[in-house]
Amino acid sequence: MHGPFLFHINALIYSLFGADDFTARISVAVFGVALVALPYFMRRWLGRLGGLVASFMLLISPSIWYHARYIRDEAYMLTWGLIIIWAMFAYWRAVIESGCTSSPGRWRSPTSRWSRPLFFASSSVRSPRW
Repeated sequence: MHGPFLFHINALIYSLFGADDFTARISVAVFGVALVALPYFMRRWLGRLGGLVASFMLLISPSIWYHARYIRDEAYMLTWGLIIIWAMFAYWRAVIESGCTSSPGRWRSPTSRWSRPLFFASSSVRSPRW
């Protein structure tokens, strides 16, 4: 079954533009276009040429074309996944530029006194073997 985002975004589009085949694919098409454009915004890490090449590769990919045409979750998930990767790189860049990574004992993040113990506690938990 599809997630609730698919139903909510389609309900919004249907309420704004009416329900037919064209409006059913608007949100998926917008997310497909955003997916192709997102690597260009990652050019700080990929380089200018790398961002353009990655965008071009997504543009001509038959798999992306297929998934960006139908009302399914794949176009949304690919776009959200690439946004998460971009956000992680941007966060790491901000942490490095702020100097918070000089040594673990000198982290100056206001949440570090809570985030470090939670991270180490959660990383030590093992999943049960069924």
